[in-house]
Amino acid sequence: MSRVLLYCGDPGIPWAAPSGASSHLRGVGEALKARGDEVQIATPRRGDARGEVETPTTLHPYHCPPRRWPSWMKEVGETWDARRLLSKSLAQQGRPDWIWERHAV
Repeated sequence: MSRVLLYCGDPGIPWAAPSGASSHLRGVGEALKARGDEVQIATPRRGDARGEVETPTTLHPYHCPPRRWPSWMKEVGETWDARRLLSKSLAQQGRPDWIWERHAV
């Protein structure tokens, strides 16, 4: 059994949203948990304007809401927010054995 941090810094992929990307994130978390790993999750948001779906009760995500950035600085600001999410998650949840990051463009 290993300690895994499932990380997604993309503010457009909330943990409990009904999108396919969010469903993929939850599915990977459940698969790692079923494999016997201790899974911690870090995402910027829990839900979005589309609402929220029921999420697995065995997984407990950590959220660090992103800030609002002016359009000319949005890309850089979201990168800073993603780094802040990762830093705060590691500080709160401890050091994992490995990190699985859901890549976002």
